[in-house]
Amino acid sequence: MKRVETAISRLMPDIDGKRVLEPACGCAEFSIAATAHAAEVVCFDLDDQRLNPEATHTERLRFEIMDATAMRFPDGSFDTVVLYNAIGHLAHIAEPVLWECLRVVNTTGVAWVVSSFRMDKAVIQETLLPLLDHMELSYSTQEDSVYTYVQIRRKTNGI
Repeated sequence: MKRVETAISRLMPDIDGKRVLEPACGCAEFSIAATAHAAEVVCFDLDDQRLNPEATHTERLRFEIMDATAMRFPDGSFDTVVLYNAIGHLAHIAEPVLWECLRVVNTTGVAWVVSSFRMDKAVIQETLLPLLDHMELSYSTQEDSVYTYVQIRRKTNGI
């Protein structure tokens, strides 16, 4: 089993038959794998320099070039948002990215920060979790032998 399939398996209730967004997708490894279960996957990054060519030929997957701090999607457009191995690259803009992720996820949806990178795990502990506390957001964390998972839920009375 590929490492990414471990994450897909863990997030399956939030992916299966859902509309999924992956901001800061890099090579789009997560998005490509998620298409086996999701109704639709949209992924984006600042450019397509690292994008796996398979992403442009995968059914139910759309790639766009976009800034994670200024997403061009309407409020509540997605069931699930997944930042996969990206939080380390976004640490300096984590707060506006998180607000955007929560804006575009629907009221019953969830945002995930998933990471297998040692650098990302440090950012999760030192930056992300204190930021989530500061933002007064509801979250839970879990770890397995490969990944750290942070599940973030929208508040029922707004973001």
